[in-house]
Amino acid sequence: MLGRLASSYVFATVGAAYFVDMFLRWTPPSGLRTTGWDTGVTSLGGVTALGLLLVELTAMLGVWRSRVQRLLGFYLGSATAILAIGGLVHLRWGGFYSLGVHRFAYGAWIALALGIVLLAVAGARLRDLLASAR
Repeated sequence: MLGRLASSYVFATVGAAYFVDMFLRWTPPSGLRTTGWDTGVTSLGGVTALGLLLVELTAMLGVWRSRVQRLLGFYLGSATAILAIGGLVHLRWGGFYSLGVHRFAYGAWIALALGIVLLAVAGARLRDLLASAR
């Protein structure tokens, strides 16, 4: 099981990394030069990542530590992960253009890795919340 403070550190670090990743290039230099903010789905993920970072920072500083804070962190972490992965699906199959996976730039691959980590940590936090409810 991932400890309460450890999950806050991981959520805050990955949330901050995803927010920075939003400014990186998600498509190659030739053709469309798209950052994470340029796709509709992932721009919402950037906002939820910022919210996740702020909620988890308050927990790490000891300002707000409660079951509600941990539950809100779970929701924001899950939402950020779903929006990150959904943004990649949108780049591949949706919108006005469709890119092959081989045309994803480094920002998109970083977002995929961060989304998977966020889903794993959110699952661990949910398991901890369920265990503490019993």
